[in-house]
Amino acid sequence: MEYTKSQRELMRIAKDPVSGTAVAVAGVSDEDVGVSLGTVADGVPVAIKMCSDGEIASYTANGAITAGVDVYPAASGKVSATVAGKRIGKAIEASTTDGDTIKILKFAPANDRVVITKTFNASSVDDWIFIADRAYTTVSVKEIHSVAGGSAAAAAIRKVTAAGTAAPGASAGATVKELLTAALDLTTTANISQTATLTATTADRDLAAGDKIGSDLSGTLTGLAGCVVVIELKPK
Repeated sequence: MEYTKSQRELMRIAKDPVSGTAVAVAGVSDEDVGVSLGTVADGVPVAIKMCSDGEIASYTANGAITAGVDVYPAASGKVSATVAGKRIGKAIEASTTDGDTIKILKFAPANDRVVITKTFNASSVDDWIFIADRAYTTVSVKEIHSVAGGSAAAAAIRKVTAAGTAAPGASAGATVKELLTAALDLTTTANISQTATLTATTADRDLAAGDKIGSDLSGTLTGLAGCVVVIELKPK
């Protein structure tokens, strides 16, 4: 497959052919379609190696990268261990300096998800659900139950920052942020899933390494059974 634009060998190539007549060297915020297989002048066709999920491909590092770490987009079509944009994959070789070529196990951004489940029943209490091992953004929160809870039964899903020492059921504040615009209603019709509305505040939806997700249960849970909350996160 060939597109036109000047680039350096093994530079990441951005997804731009749809909106223009040429591809370009990918920047930090660009999702790449693959890497160039040669160095060409502006306007000359260049072969692009398309990279898909699970494939091992060669990329150019912008500095030292340790084997086994996640890699992310860097400027000028290179890759870096510094978290930025969408995760590209995992380094299976180390680099020592800017310009080194390393092999990366490619992850497809669209499929790069972490799904967490938490079950509740009539005897459940406020509880922790997740501790972030890296940066994430919250994609969705869903719930379903086989038997509804009693009066006003609900589950608020909250983020507690790494520095915060609040309990999982603590009220929202400086270190406790609501992930949802409203708590999950545990009194709705049984066996019908509900998708919660996420907070519109991006910073509250995002998690840094060490941030926690907890649940705050309220109302009368008596009777609640078969309840599961599914939280989908996307690495950043």
